[in-house]
Amino acid sequence: YLGGLGVSALFAVYGFIRIFPGSISGFRANDLSVRPASAVLGIASILVGLAGAVVTVWKLGRAADEPVGESPEQLRERRHEDLMLGGIGIAAAIVVALTGRDLAAKSDSSDVVGQARLMHLFTYNYRRLWPDTLDWSGLLAAFSIVSVALCLFLIIRRIRRHVVVMLLATSLIWAVWGLDVYLVKASPHWGQREVIESYFKMRGSPDEPIVAYQMNWKGENFYTGNKIPAFVSSGATFTTWIKSQQDKGIKTFWFVTEHSRMSALKNEAGSPKTFEAVTDKRLNNKFCLVKAVFD
Repeated sequence: YLGGLGVSALFAVYGFIRIFPGSISGFRANDLSVRPASAVLGIASILVGLAGAVVTVWKLGRAADEPVGESPEQLRERRHEDLMLGGIGIAAAIVVALTGRDLAAKSDSSDVVGQARLMHLFTYNYRRLWPDTLDWSGLLAAFSIVSVALCLFLIIRRIRRHVVVMLLATSLIWAVWGLDVYLVKASPHWGQREVIESYFKMRGSPDEPIVAYQMNWKGENFYTGNKIPAFVSSGATFTTWIKSQQDKGIKTFWFVTEHSRMSALKNEAGSPKTFEAVTDKRLNNKFCLVKAVFD
């Protein structure tokens, strides 16, 4: 019974996801386009989910017991409880609908991109840009629609217990997606782990230093064991240090910095023979790893 309703909820959620553009993974194509919606597949999945729920309830479910021999006072109490539970369902639907609207919002007039609001539960800087390469607005709208509909179905007493099971299944699907997809795909854009990891994978030897240029986010310290030369402000101190390392025979330098500061870094680094960003905005839309080789 529980498995049948859970699978039915999964089909229903997936159906609504396919009605909207985008994918579960959230990744846009290289041209930043999103996977188009498929109304046929979406509606088919929704119908399969509804049919599965009906069959599961019919074959395995147990209808709500109809009270027998109730006194007038007990009847009034039961009706009052039903009205209260129905009212809770309506109130929950309103709250979920408003929350879903805020999460799925893509309007330029909004203060932040809607899908970034979940990430903001873990960060303190709400003005950091959402990566252009990720888009879950359609999926968030789909989850919201399914959840709102199930909350409204709580009004119907005879199917309330089955609706509660489907709500729990939908919540579990939401939690799994949030932990295993949303956070996994979005969190690299709010940290430096992947960028620093690229340095350790790509460097020729430990003698090639990594340098933090105009950085003060502390991730550069954490992921290097606090063994990174960090220059919060550049200028003469930075250029003098680069020159001193070149005098020691170091030819290859790696820099971690923000994408917007690459031009300033190139100017201050001197005249490297090669200067290139070896990570892009698909890996991290805020920070990048730059390789500079001097003669």
